[in-house]
Amino acid sequence: LTGKWSSRNLLPTDPKHFMDRAGRISWSKLSDVSCPLHLVWKTGESWAKDMQPALRGGTDSSGWFYGRGFSAFDDQLAEGETASSKSFKNTRTRRWVRMCDVHPDAMITDPPL
Repeated sequence: LTGKWSSRNLLPTDPKHFMDRAGRISWSKLSDVSCPLHLVWKTGESWAKDMQPALRGGTDSSGWFYGRGFSAFDDQLAEGETASSKSFKNTRTRRWVRMCDVHPDAMITDPPL
């Protein structure tokens, strides 16, 4: 390892550059991400770093949060164990968010609750 954060240090089993929340779909670029079914990207909105993990344990000024390992990030977020410092941490991640609206042509088939 080089001692610096780099995608060259990732293992074949590590997450790709951009993944959905469930980790099932991955993309090489944010511009390739499509809106979920029946939704459209909100006009004028672009991708932004999610700084909210700061409320659950911390991010640095660039939105990165650090942890023990990729597979543990969700548990660490739930427990508030992420950190804004890379001390004694060997992985980092950050979330990107973008606002969606309901597509005007989407058909609502379920009655309201």
